[in-house]
Amino acid sequence: QLKQHMHRILSIVGGCVQIERDAHMKLQMLSMLDELFEDAIRGPAFTASAQDTILGVLLPAMVWRAGKTMAAVRYHTLLAFGSLLHNKLCPGDVLLGCVTAEGDTQLLPCVFSCMEEDYYADTRRAATFLMEQILLTCGGVISDEHRRAVWPELVKRMDDSNDEIRLRAASCIGAFFSVLELNGYDETNTGYFVSSSVIHMDDADPRIQEAVCLAMEQAARVRPLVVIEKLQEVRTKHRTYTYCDQVLARAAEVANEHGLNP
Repeated sequence: QLKQHMHRILSIVGGCVQIERDAHMKLQMLSMLDELFEDAIRGPAFTASAQDTILGVLLPAMVWRAGKTMAAVRYHTLLAFGSLLHNKLCPGDVLLGCVTAEGDTQLLPCVFSCMEEDYYADTRRAATFLMEQILLTCGGVISDEHRRAVWPELVKRMDDSNDEIRLRAASCIGAFFSVLELNGYDETNTGYFVSSSVIHMDDADPRIQEAVCLAMEQAARVRPLVVIEKLQEVRTKHRTYTYCDQVLARAAEVANEHGLNP
């Protein structure tokens, strides 16, 4: 029944989250959406209308506007959007269409803006989680131009003042590479990305070290020779060789499997 009335539902919800509407109403509507997306029975009703949900409701509410109240709106929007993707309610081709859609508000730049949110660290964490879900959903088919826009933003979040966000960013880096095949990204950008990431395998927090190590093992699947080159450059500068050696072993394994010579 929910699916039958989806056009009307989205029209009402979209109207309620417009900029001129009461902030309390916006937050209630966004929380309701999040609950629906998490509901195993009612959530799938949104799948056929995922594009309208994203472009008509969620994306407009993510746009930066001044004030802590609007920051709270962005946060709850990010939570709902993340739930939509995490629960696989948006097919990859539909999300790709949203990423590439023309308009005054572009999806990826809007997410990047939220990843640099000043008001709440939770908003940066939610935005980074959303970025991870975007990559897992359509990261394998977005353009190289979009990838070149994404990875520097992930590197920025690895320098976040909040370690929980840094952990999420490391997971996001792993997602970036996990959806790519061998040679699925060019050597130059992979080299820059890996070089900017591996320094965090020498972090003071062992959780960060482990998380980046796992991400670099994913990178080794895509460009093993690049990973070997970049890890060998920094290995002796790290306080421990454990994680570098773990990634180097994985990269060498992939290279051998495909007859690649370091």
